[in-house]
Amino acid sequence: MTDPNFELFFDLSATREVPADWFIAVADLKGSSAAIKQGKNREVNLIGAASVAAIRNKFGLKEVPYVFGGDGATFLVPPKLKFRVLETLKSVQKLVFDRLSSELRIGMVPVDSIKGVGASLRHGFLPVGKYEGFHFFRGNGMAAAESMIKSRDKNNIPAGFLDSGEADLAGLSCKLDPFESIRGRVLSVLVEPRVSITEEDLLFKEIIGVLCQSKSISGFKPISHRNEVRPWFSKNWKTESKLHNAPLRTIFENIVSKLLFRNNIKTSLLGIPSAYTDRLLLQSDWIKMDGTLRLVIETDSSEEERLRSVLSRLYNSGKIFFGVATSRDCVMTCHLQSAMDDRHTHFIDGGDGGLTRASIELKMQKTASSAKSQK
Repeated sequence: MTDPNFELFFDLSATREVPADWFIAVADLKGSSAAIKQGKNREVNLIGAASVAAIRNKFGLKEVPYVFGGDGATFLVPPKLKFRVLETLKSVQKLVFDRLSSELRIGMVPVDSIKGVGASLRHGFLPVGKYEGFHFFRGNGMAAAESMIKSRDKNNIPAGFLDSGEADLAGLSCKLDPFESIRGRVLSVLVEPRVSITEEDLLFKEIIGVLCQSKSISGFKPISHRNEVRPWFSKNWKTESKLHNAPLRTIFENIVSKLLFRNNIKTSLLGIPSAYTDRLLLQSDWIKMDGTLRLVIETDSSEEERLRSVLSRLYNSGKIFFGVATSRDCVMTCHLQSAMDDRHTHFIDGGDGGLTRASIELKMQKTASSAKSQK
């Protein structure tokens, strides 16, 4: 099996403009940076992935496009599903608040409003197998929408949105240990273009080209059979049990999962565990694109130096904002619907909240640029 052709992310012709009557929804964990400093990075990822799991459990993969961002996710919502999606996300917000005492910020803005401030938004889809695939967004529309939503900071839980019932988080788990880097380090990288959308392809390809001098982008994938470890009990099992409100079931699932994978026993849900693991490695979003390129990659010191050099050069020339965070490993959060027909997806973040830590550097660059422009 070959890796997905992630180069499609850098081909604007593979996308379509999002209609103005659609909506952008954002779910992100408030105070995620502070939570990560307290060592709660696995909890942050689990909460971020919860919003995606709830949406996937209620709608088809292609009905509500999404991109996972580490501490949350962004969604593209057709007009006919606006209220159902909002109710679903609000139900996740309430569940997270009730069971983990954490605040999930939920917001939605019309695509028309981000186009009104000059932002652009296009959508594409990269198929992976018969049923799965990765959505991706191009342009600065998602960043504009997130800025609008955060400026409003409407983080309350309106009672009117609780009629939809409890959020369905079935299949959401993180039973694997962190994937320790084999080659020395894992980099969590964010690259937000400052050029026009028609110039982005060349910009992204330049960055990837400098990084990939001796191998393809797939050679930087941070997960493999060599560093996959499935323990008897995941380090995050207590948080997972709280989120699902099912401690005994979570304990049972951890033990049974370990036994099934150790002995490669076929079941109706997992199918053949070894085949599931092969698909898991293909259906993991270690490269993401929501207008901002998000990479979680394994490198050696020379590759890291090359990447940082090109990013610094492009930042100094006013073409990008970027952030890079280094860790020893990466973590995976899973959403399983069925392994028999490969309906499962896996969310990757750098160790110690890598994507969130990288966002801090990017935000500092944007703040400094804004302050400079106001002088």
